[in-house]
Amino acid sequence: MTEIKKRKIHTSGFKAKVGLEALRSGKTINQISQEFGVHPIQVGQWKKVIQENAKQLFEGKRGPKPVDAQSEPEEGMTAARRAGNRRRRSGLESAGGSDAHRQLRKRSRMSEVDDGKTPTTRQCLSALGFQKVG
Repeated sequence: MTEIKKRKIHTSGFKAKVGLEALRSGKTINQISQEFGVHPIQVGQWKKVIQENAKQLFEGKRGPKPVDAQSEPEEGMTAARRAGNRRRRSGLESAGGSDAHRQLRKRSRMSEVDDGKTPTTRQCLSALGFQKVG
């Protein structure tokens, strides 16, 4: 009988390593996939995730630049965030804000906290959207 193969579960560190290798090296995706033993499509997907989420690494405590009332909303900005910006500009938002805004602020503060125990690499990978497995 043939043995049933189990799916490989790759760590977030491995995914970041492969994706970064695809971004910065002169090798083709096929060469990288053979080197690391993964499918070329996975290499391309991990590379794309890093490219799409890299700007989040540089968003500091000041956050993104405010949007002018005349300019178009930033790509990827959620409807709730645009509505919040409109309320703030018009002065309609209360001091505490809505529950959704409080949760959003709490989550953003949690991600900005550097407790000194979490390695920088893990913080960066977390910001890129990689999840710790296992």
